[in-house]
Amino acid sequence: MSGKLWNTNKLYGLAQVTLRAAGIAAILLAPNTAQAAKPRSTQEQSQQQDAAAIASSIPYIVPTDYGGSVKKRLSDIYALRKSARKVEITGAACMSSCTMLLGLENTCVDPKTVFGFHGPSRNGQPLEPALFDQVSKIISRHYPAELQVWYMTVARYNLSGINTMTGAELIRLGAARSCETNASAIRSPRPKLRPSS
Repeated sequence: MSGKLWNTNKLYGLAQVTLRAAGIAAILLAPNTAQAAKPRSTQEQSQQQDAAAIASSIPYIVPTDYGGSVKKRLSDIYALRKSARKVEITGAACMSSCTMLLGLENTCVDPKTVFGFHGPSRNGQPLEPALFDQVSKIISRHYPAELQVWYMTVARYNLSGINTMTGAELIRLGAARSCETNASAIRSPRPKLRPSS
């Protein structure tokens, strides 16, 4: 049985879950709620709970991300919030809709990552005023409280450029926490025990 792979896509409704019998290798992506199958037995319910526990323990790493559709990002945020996965923004840049990930409870940032904020547009073209206001409010609600007022009074009006902040600046503002703090706690060497005399 060792080395056998199980593809549990259909059982658990996850975009991809591949578990090695040894229980060591696991690749988990965001949940796919549209295809989630209902468990048929107690064993399947238990397996589904195990898969969810594994998924929530594996961090979602955000490499350099230049943004994209707010609608798509909202879908990603919903899935991440539901899974309770830790989000680590560690790429060189997190721009546009990527910055909405800052509002997730389990998010940490690399102090060197550059974050870019701007107002909503359609392919660089201004939105109608009512839609501009509506989308701005949606984006703002997905920021930590420390960024919401700034975004609504300053950053959203920048449609031809981008307002940038580093992860270190966001950490100083209290709008984010550092991934380095978590990593240093894990990687800190254990104190050497002195031999008893």
